[in-house]
Amino acid sequence: MKVLVISSKYPPEYAGSAWRAHNTYKRLRAKFGIEYDVVCSSTEHNDNTTYEYDGVCVRRLCRKWGQVKDNGVISKIINHFIYLINFIYIGFLTWRILKVGNYDIIHTFGSSISVNVGMQYARYRNKALLREICNHGTYPWPVLPLKLGKVFKYRFWPKSMVVAISKRLADLCRREGVAEMYLWERPNPVDEKKFKPSMEIRYDLRKKLTKFADDDKVLVDISKFMPRKNKKFLVEVMKHLEEGYKLLIFGPIISSGPLFERDKRCYDEVINSIKENKLNDRIQVVTGFSEDIEEYFQLADVFVFPTLADGLGTPMLESIACGIPVVANNIEGITDCWIEPGRTGYYCELEPQKFADCIVKACRIKPEILRQGSEDMLSKASSKVIDQQYFEYIKNLVSYN
Repeated sequence: MKVLVISSKYPPEYAGSAWRAHNTYKRLRAKFGIEYDVVCSSTEHNDNTTYEYDGVCVRRLCRKWGQVKDNGVISKIINHFIYLINFIYIGFLTWRILKVGNYDIIHTFGSSISVNVGMQYARYRNKALLREICNHGTYPWPVLPLKLGKVFKYRFWPKSMVVAISKRLADLCRREGVAEMYLWERPNPVDEKKFKPSMEIRYDLRKKLTKFADDDKVLVDISKFMPRKNKKFLVEVMKHLEEGYKLLIFGPIISSGPLFERDKRCYDEVINSIKENKLNDRIQVVTGFSEDIEEYFQLADVFVFPTLADGLGTPMLESIACGIPVVANNIEGITDCWIEPGRTGYYCELEPQKFADCIVKACRIKPEILRQGSEDMLSKASSKVIDQQYFEYIKNLVSYN
């Protein structure tokens, strides 16, 4: 069985959905012998290239003409024309890969020209399709230029399935008209071999990765530097906590591309806010990516999740799996589905004092209660459970006549 994964990004360029797709298919290959190739786009690069990542063939298709930044009417017309040219060019390259690759199933993540064309190809050729909805603001349907999607209305078929990683995204799909028979609602898989309670190594990891002491109450934020992740809010929260509370802000930041200025500005705002509030001794900022990300959860007393919007927030699940309580923004259909107040953490509105109060309460949750919360969560969302479900869906879609 051979799969073509089509993703808006792919490692080494960081995106949570792409990183999880890579790890999921590595496990599916090891467990069930599923082979796969990858087609991706990019926000950091603007070139077409083929490379190997961790033993996987990846073809990046993203050489595109740039958009005109002026907001005038003429500029909008020009931008529509540029997008049409880009769509035809990238679409042709994607279609050719699909045609010669003889893939049994197409699995799309995110939104890009290649994703949109891959979905159209699967429908046209009656190929098996998994359409994964992983991000806030992503819709189940392909997006076509010149609003052609309204003319050529897309329909799912018996060899297709929409995967929604949270109740919030599943409800969005239902509102968009996706029939229940084509909808699989499930969380992202959490690797139970990596994400597990490890209290015995907490302070060793703290010495290795932070400047904080054993008797500090360490809060950890793990997310990409971008406005939606709301990292600056945590600086305000720290002003409402006693001196013994420390904060580690960790995450990647892009180094190029059209979103570089936006995300760099987000990073600078966090750094400047720390300096202005004289919190340098209590807040540590680390940029980058770690394949051993579980260590950052395991050194913490509380994981903080102040995101403004999210598709799921897999780090929230990974933290619970590690037996670390989560304090999060109250996002209906996401945080309220996974955080059990007083048992695996708390969720509340984004008001600094209330968020700080929830952190203090989370620190008081007993370890045995957190450990039981870990076991309960992994019974639903471990990679062992989800991978088996993946294999059954893939097998059934491919064999459907």
